[in-house]
Amino acid sequence: MSEMPEINSYSSTRPIRWAEGDPNELLTLNVALLLPPQIRSESLKRSRHFAILMQQAGLDSQFVLGESVPWGSERAEPHTSIFMLSVPRTMIPRLASALDRVAMSISPVDVVGERYAHNPFGAPEIYFRRTPQWHVLQGAVVTAFEPFREGRVRPTGPFGEPLRAMLAGAVAAEPERLQQLRQTGYDEIGGRFNPHITEAAPTDPSFHVSFDTSPEPASVAGTLTTLALYRMGPYGTCLTNYHRAELHGPPRVIDHRRDDH
Repeated sequence: MSEMPEINSYSSTRPIRWAEGDPNELLTLNVALLLPPQIRSESLKRSRHFAILMQQAGLDSQFVLGESVPWGSERAEPHTSIFMLSVPRTMIPRLASALDRVAMSISPVDVVGERYAHNPFGAPEIYFRRTPQWHVLQGAVVTAFEPFREGRVRPTGPFGEPLRAMLAGAVAAEPERLQQLRQTGYDEIGGRFNPHITEAAPTDPSFHVSFDTSPEPASVAGTLTTLALYRMGPYGTCLTNYHRAELHGPPRVIDHRRDDH
C-alpha cells in the first residue's frame, strides 16, 4: 500500500463532520455504494411498505430508510455494504483519501436485482446478481482499507453478532467466517459476499414480512456510481456521511453473468 497522507492534507472541500467528537473515539465505519435516484426512491418505498406490514402484525421496524432512526436524529441512508471496520476518529481523513484512490481506479457497477430474502434476523433484503464487477470493487476496497484497522475487530456485526466472541471460540461460527474475520476484520468477502440492500428490521426477528406485493427483483436495475464512507449504527444503518466519491475508473467490459465463486 502507498504511504498514507498526513491528516493535515485533508481537503477543505470534503465534509469535516469527522472532527465533531472525541478524536480518539473508535467508530464503526461502512464503505458502501450509494443508490442512484430511481433505485433509491424505490428502496425508500419498499422500506416504508415493509414497516407498515410489520405494524399490521403488531410489530415495529427498527428503522425506515430515509427517515430518522428511533435512537437519534440522523436518517438511515439506503446502501449496499462493501466493507466494514473500526478505526479511531482521527483516521477518517486518511480513509477519505483512500476512498478517492479507489474511486479513481474502479468503474461504476451495473446492478440487477435477483431475489428477495430475509436475513437471519428477519430483515427483508433485496439481493443483487453477483457479477465479477462486485468482486473487483470489493477487492480494491479491502486492499485499500484493511490496513487502517490495524488488527482491530468490530465488537459486533450489524445485527449484534458477537464477532469477538466468535474469534475467542465462545460462540460457534463457520471456519470460513472466522478466517475472514482474522484476516480482514470483515466476514462477507469472496464467496460470502452477497451484495444487497437491507430495507427494514422487525422487532421480532422470527417475523418474516411477505414479499408478495413487491416488484419483480429484476426490475431493480441500474448503475451504482457513488462510493461512500459512513458511520454505522445498529442494524447496519448508514448514518453520518464522512466522504463520498464518484467511481470513474477505466471503461469496463459489461458482464452480467452471475459469479458463484
